[in-house]
Amino acid sequence: MKKLILLFIMCVSVNVFADEPVFPVDIWQQKTPIEVNIDPLKVERLFDLSFLDPSTQSVVLIKDGFLIGERYAEGADALSYGTSWSMAKSFYAALIGISID
Repeated sequence: MKKLILLFIMCVSVNVFADEPVFPVDIWQQKTPIEVNIDPLKVERLFDLSFLDPSTQSVVLIKDGFLIGERYAEGADALSYGTSWSMAKSFYAALIGISID
């Protein structure tokens, strides 16, 4: 059996004219997978594959600044805290790069 490793990274686009990130501050606008030209069955399959690993706490799919879908482990929700493990390294590296730039 092949081991599947999925890495989800949220990218924040920067408006070069305003020098501020472009993303929702409080509430993400939502769109359906069909509205952003994604097959809804593929989204469900992606989430199903993500939760094959019992350590997965949540999965969020964002495309073009819109929340397309989200799923949480049993007992968790959008307000739950979780451990980021090594995913935090990517965010730290990006922030260091932005600071240097």
